[in-house]
Amino acid sequence: MILGSFRPAVGTLISVPLTVLAFPPAELHHLVWVALVPWLYSLSRCSSMAQAVVQGCWFHFLFGMGSTFWLVHAVPLYLDLPSAFGLVAWVLHGTVSQLQFAVFAPLFHWQ
Repeated sequence: MILGSFRPAVGTLISVPLTVLAFPPAELHHLVWVALVPWLYSLSRCSSMAQAVVQGCWFHFLFGMGSTFWLVHAVPLYLDLPSAFGLVAWVLHGTVSQLQFAVFAPLFHWQ
């Protein structure tokens, strides 16, 4: 049962693509007003601070990956490196970008 708490919640999996679609290239700007609602609902249902942190980390990682998909092609193209470096850069960028969601989630749960 402990492994289940490390999976992304359904609200997180719904909010990430909605948030990604609100930014270029899709630019569905009106989604910004509702995109985070499923994630915030999932955070409000977390029974512990640790679960909230996990959901924040999932959102930060998945949104970082979804919003910078272009790195896979840009890194090899502009730096004249093999394609594998683009994939590595994409995953590394996903782990360090958008940390505001990982910080916000426990603060939201704590309130």
